[in-house]
Amino acid sequence: AGAETVHADINDSPAVAKALQGRKFDVVVNWIAFIPEDIERDLELFRRRTRQYIFISSASAYHKPATHYLITESTPLANPHWDYSRNKIACEDLLVRGYRDDNLPMTIVRPSHTYDHTLPPFEGGWTVVERMRQGREPQRDCRQAQRDQTAERHAGDNHPRQILAQVPLA
Repeated sequence: AGAETVHADINDSPAVAKALQGRKFDVVVNWIAFIPEDIERDLELFRRRTRQYIFISSASAYHKPATHYLITESTPLANPHWDYSRNKIACEDLLVRGYRDDNLPMTIVRPSHTYDHTLPPFEGGWTVVERMRQGREPQRDCRQAQRDQTAERHAGDNHPRQILAQVPLA
C-alpha cells in the first residue's frame, strides 16, 4: 500500500497532534531524535498510535574505549568523549523504560555510519560509485596501499608482497 507522509513541524506539538489526530501507524521510524526530550515528545505522540517504534541511535554509544573487539548486544553503552553519544544513550534508556513500564513496542538500531547524497559511505566519494556503474574497479587509495604494505612487512614476513585489492561488483 505504501507509506503515508504526514507533514508537520515536529517541534510544534499542537500542529503535530492535529496532523496525527485519528491516525494509527504500523511503524514510526525516528532518524532525528538526538536528545531525551525528543523521545519524551515521541512517547507522548506515538505511544498509543504505533505498533512499532524504531529509534535510530548510533554505534558511537558503545563503550569507549572498546573493551573487546567484538560488539554484541551485551556490550556496555558508555562514551565519555561525545555529548551526541551520551544523549543517544539517554534516549535509549527512555525507550527501554517505556518498553518495561508500558510494553512499548520498540526497536533500537545502532548504525556505525549513515549516508545520503552528500556523504557517501566510503572514501573516494561518489566517484567510486560511478566507476562501479561503469563496470570499472574503484581506484585504490595509494595511502591505504602503503599502510597495507607496511603492515605486511611488520607482520613478520621480511619479504613485502604486492597487495591487490579487489572489490566485487556483485
